[in-house]
Amino acid sequence: MNINHLSIYRDKGNHLAAAMASLLLLVAGGCVMDNEDCSVVDPNDGIVVTFELSGGIPAHTRALDEEEGSEEESYIDINDLYIFTFEIGEGKTVADGDSKLMEILWSPNKDERLDKSVITSSAGNAIWLRTILNSNPNGTGNDPYKNDDGTYKNFCIVTVANASKWLEGGAAYSGLTEGTTLADLQKTLSYSTVLTNGSWVPGGEKNPSWMPLFGIKRVNLDGYDPKTYNESNPYPLGTVWLLRALAKVEITTGADSGLTIESANVVGSGWNKDLSLIPFDSPENKSLNCMEKYAVTGSTGQMVRVPTFTSTAAGESETLSFSIEGNKAVVYLPEYNLQSNNRIVSIKFKELPNYFPLNVSPYDANGDPVSGEDIWWKFILRNYLYRFNIKGVTIDKNLQINWTVCPMDQVEITIPDFE
Repeated sequence: MNINHLSIYRDKGNHLAAAMASLLLLVAGGCVMDNEDCSVVDPNDGIVVTFELSGGIPAHTRALDEEEGSEEESYIDINDLYIFTFEIGEGKTVADGDSKLMEILWSPNKDERLDKSVITSSAGNAIWLRTILNSNPNGTGNDPYKNDDGTYKNFCIVTVANASKWLEGGAAYSGLTEGTTLADLQKTLSYSTVLTNGSWVPGGEKNPSWMPLFGIKRVNLDGYDPKTYNESNPYPLGTVWLLRALAKVEITTGADSGLTIESANVVGSGWNKDLSLIPFDSPENKSLNCMEKYAVTGSTGQMVRVPTFTSTAAGESETLSFSIEGNKAVVYLPEYNLQSNNRIVSIKFKELPNYFPLNVSPYDANGDPVSGEDIWWKFILRNYLYRFNIKGVTIDKNLQINWTVCPMDQVEITIPDFE
């Protein structure tokens, strides 16, 4: 067993994305920049905090080579961005589906968000927000961020981005009130509502929508000191990492294969028309422990096992087209159970008359699909990249394939070397 070099999708900013973000800031209104004059806040009026939102889970290591990924896969649209604080229930160490809404820090609707919330910077796949939480460091009594003895509680920052256009009828996440639970925030998104001509790519001209993102981070105000922190020096709460709600399947042909991809499709009944915004473990306890290390950190992690999701299989005639660019075919998919059938892709080459099936599975040295025991071969998993490189076609229509599978931003994984 060798470790192949995997190509990962760590997003990097570019001038186009920065320009787009600037335009969105103007549309959103109510945003100021750090270099503008800031009024002085009396500590009794609240606690000034700042934090970053970043699209895409970070890699655990930089040991392997990186390729520049797509900015669009982690783009954060501030006109479809919601940032909340949620409580952590009594006796619990992390938030779950029963956790209740505390405050709406940011909403596209100015009337819903805190008056003092401002986006101080936006770079496409990264957002910095400054706001004033309704907590009095000098006060006592009813304070949502404090325990009865005056010490600060742990709570969570929860972020939902780019999700409204995936809801039936395009309904926004509005009308949330105190007492709304994290489970209430969970809405099953309709993948089929954003499809145009049977395919979707993030931010495409035909599909002006971005990939849904969800993030959560456990924080507290223990280190806050009103003598040190103020509106010109907000208390930092770190980075909230956002998890992409879709997987990416990519097919290419080898330079020596003599093959050019004409079309590729996910076959009917081979994909899920629904996707879930929040990756709960089960309908009963609505834990988020399917994310790596969540039980310890209380913060967004890479998927390590499949969450419970609503699955509406497409009909037999509802094929889903890959997007073709050059000699690369790409499709984005919601989570899906592959255990009953993983032969879900059909490929047509310009040079050959027939369609060829492709299993979402590992392949042996002869180009034959084999059973994969890892969880990512049993299910399509969100934020995972499934990459297949076709080296040629044999007489019996088997594809000669090299494959990789990995989290989009994570690079440590052991894969058989077939060369």
